[in-house]
Amino acid sequence: MRIPPKEELLRLVRKLRMPRVEDLKRIPRKVQIAAAVFVLLVLIIASLPLFIDVNRFLPEIDAQLTAAIGRPVTLNSISINLFEGGLVAKDLSIADDPAFSGQPFLQAKSLDITVNFLPLLLEKELAVRKFEVVKPSIQLIQNAAGKWNFSTIGTGAANQAAQPQTTTSAPAISVGHLQISDAEVTVQTQPSTAVHVYDKVNIEVKDFSSSSQFPFTFSAQLPAGGSIKLTGTGGPLDPVDNTLTPLTADLTVTKLNPVASGFLLARSGLDGVLDVTAHLASDGKTAQLDGNVTGNKMRFALKGAPMPSPVTVDFSTTYTLTSMQGQITKGSIKADSVAATVGGTYLLKPAGAEVHMNLSAPGMSINALQTLMPAFGVVLPSGSGLKGGTLSASFTIDGPVDDLVIVGPVDLKDTELEGFSLMSKLESLPLLDKLKSGQQSSGTAIQSMHADIRMTQPQLETSNISAVVPSIGDATGSGVILPSGALDYQMHARINDLSDLTSLLGAKNGIPLNIKGTTSDPSFSLDTSGMKPSLSSATGAAKNAGGKLKGLFGH
Repeated sequence: MRIPPKEELLRLVRKLRMPRVEDLKRIPRKVQIAAAVFVLLVLIIASLPLFIDVNRFLPEIDAQLTAAIGRPVTLNSISINLFEGGLVAKDLSIADDPAFSGQPFLQAKSLDITVNFLPLLLEKELAVRKFEVVKPSIQLIQNAAGKWNFSTIGTGAANQAAQPQTTTSAPAISVGHLQISDAEVTVQTQPSTAVHVYDKVNIEVKDFSSSSQFPFTFSAQLPAGGSIKLTGTGGPLDPVDNTLTPLTADLTVTKLNPVASGFLLARSGLDGVLDVTAHLASDGKTAQLDGNVTGNKMRFALKGAPMPSPVTVDFSTTYTLTSMQGQITKGSIKADSVAATVGGTYLLKPAGAEVHMNLSAPGMSINALQTLMPAFGVVLPSGSGLKGGTLSASFTIDGPVDDLVIVGPVDLKDTELEGFSLMSKLESLPLLDKLKSGQQSSGTAIQSMHADIRMTQPQLETSNISAVVPSIGDATGSGVILPSGALDYQMHARINDLSDLTSLLGAKNGIPLNIKGTTSDPSFSLDTSGMKPSLSSATGAAKNAGGKLKGLFGH
């Protein structure tokens, strides 16, 4: 390795020497002053904790927060946060309404307070620009009367703002910026002890004033991956109950699972994933909500299968806040090419929502309904399916959403049950065993069928059943379908021009049949309890009637 000569080393040392005084004098005077001021400010700010006892402001901050919130607020200590440009208060606690709980309404390890440093430095005055609570735990409670434990927060300040102001009275409370970040919120509706937890709850309010409007944003993560966001303006604050505060906002909900989020019980049978976009406007007495709901993988019965296509609902509803009662003024439901309308009233009681609605679905295509029926728990005989025709329904829907009672008529017209021949089920029956034919139909044509249904969680009741097979006859009866799919039906089949067989059996209303088994595998039997003669004496009449009976039970 070559070692530089002494002269070269000296030249390098001279280039790296410290600046001389005459060199510093060449720096412009303004730059020198700016640098000195900057260094001085850094030194002053760094020494603030040594010269200012920020804990002296603890009572003032407590008082400001207590006045703004209307609840006792406690803080443990305060320190200066030089990097964030503010103060940090430790161990924040906000008391709950004693009518609801003795535990704190809100708890947080710290409260970040953004202040103006110059008043703090020069005059030792506290000028707060922003309060931010980071990762608090909040408990929300609704009592049996429908009141929430947060409904009185801020009402003290609002009451003060509502009073006539005098020269000596204090002004209405206002704060530049309030923020709650990454909160965990537990929600309980009394008298139930069940608690639902929501994460990553964020609330931001700017230019808050109890006496005027203020912008706000609310967002939260929902269980099972959903989210909710509400953005708008509210105010002025209601002086008695802040849930009655006027507001206008846009609502966006994505991937809401109503069961996982605690809005519905699993036993209701209703399930799916909902996306909601809506506009909300409330004057503090009545709220108007207009929007759209898209439901994916929806099912409407415990043993229902998720729908393969989405359901969309365009709706408008008015809601009276004090009575907790609402009315649906528009409800348009679509799934593929199937359409229905819904209207009525609902009641959002703390113990659970109730509905009193009417659903109308005229002339729905059977072919379009085919893929939707499994979502409602409708199971046809194994290997069969409906083809062609229409179905019309008109239902009243009443009761708690977790225990609905659905009542109304269903009418089926001009369809065929493919892949299921009634003849094959009836061939082995006494009297009808001579109906065997070399020709077997692969389905059963139905000109019309009417039934009045009553659907509850225990069972599906069908009464006033009336079915017509073209040019052959008709059947009447009633029965029930249990949640397991078990059948229990009593039917009477009346066949044109077969009065001799009907009279011989002593069955004025037609040939009595029992239908048992399950919806996927029904079984048929003759009901002989009301028959006058023996089975053997009716065999001859059955033989003579065989051809026409074939038409009724299998073409």
